[in-house]
Amino acid sequence: MKFNIRGENIEVTFAIQEYVEKKVSKLERHLIKKDYKRRDGRYGLIESR
Repeated sequence: MKFNIRGENIEVTFAIQEYVEKKVSKLERHLIKKDYKRRDGRYGLIESR
């Protein structure tokens, strides 16, 4: 899964980026890897539950 990590009013350091990537990778197994397009033009994932 590809994702962008960005911060509002905070600098995203390499350590923060690694931490977020580690946590999100654990969530991937609980999600269906099917993309959908939201109304604002962004893409997301549909939950398996």
